[in-house]
Amino acid sequence: MQSVLLTLVNETATEELAQSVAVILAIGDVIRLEGNLGAGKSTFARALLRAMGTKIKHIPSPTYTLMQPYDDTCIPVAHLDCYRLSADDEVMDMELETYLRKGIVMAEWPTKNIAHTSDKAGTLTIKLAFNEDSSVRTAKITGTGTWKDRLQSLQQ
Repeated sequence: MQSVLLTLVNETATEELAQSVAVILAIGDVIRLEGNLGAGKSTFARALLRAMGTKIKHIPSPTYTLMQPYDDTCIPVAHLDCYRLSADDEVMDMELETYLRKGIVMAEWPTKNIAHTSDKAGTLTIKLAFNEDSSVRTAKITGTGTWKDRLQSLQQ
C-alpha cells in the first residue's frame, strides 16, 4: 500500500492539508482520522468542513452525539466520532448509507466497518502524530480504491 508522510509544522499546516484533501474528495469517500488525543484530528475535520463550504461558525465535535451531519457543504458530510463505540458494528446503526451513496463519511477514532460504496471513491486514512518535544505533527496518509491515484496530489 502506497503512503505519503508529511510533516505538519503547525496547526496551519494541518488546516492546509485538510483544504488540499477537500478539493479532491469524491462522493462515497471515507476519511479515517487516526491518532492520539491532541494529534490534530478535530483541527483537520473542522478545516475540511470549512473548505467544503459549511456556514456553521462553531463546528462541534461529535464526541457525544457520535454523528454530526453537514448538508450545507458542497458534498454532504457525516462527521463521526467513534471513540465511545464499543463494537465495530455499532457504526452501521448510525444510518450512514445515504452519506456513503451521496456524500462522504469522515470518522475520528474510526472503526473498521466503514467502507466506501462508489467505484469513484475510496478510503483515505490519515494517521496524525504529535511530537511534544518539537510541537511538530506528522501525517501518514494511505489510501484504497481511487485514493491510490489521488495520493500523489497530496505530496508537497
